[in-house]
Amino acid sequence: MSLVLDKLGDRKKAIEYAEASLKIRKQIEDPNAAVVRKQLQEWRNA
Repeated sequence: MSLVLDKLGDRKKAIEYAEASLKIRKQIEDPNAAVVRKQLQEWRNA
């Protein structure tokens, strides 16, 4: 969802969704959390 929001031009909302996703992924020890973390870092540094 966050990727779609970003493509639609709503980076702020995309970051909110990605942060929520990352929180859940950390709790369940999802190995894909690193991918979300990296995307968040890119968006925040843009």
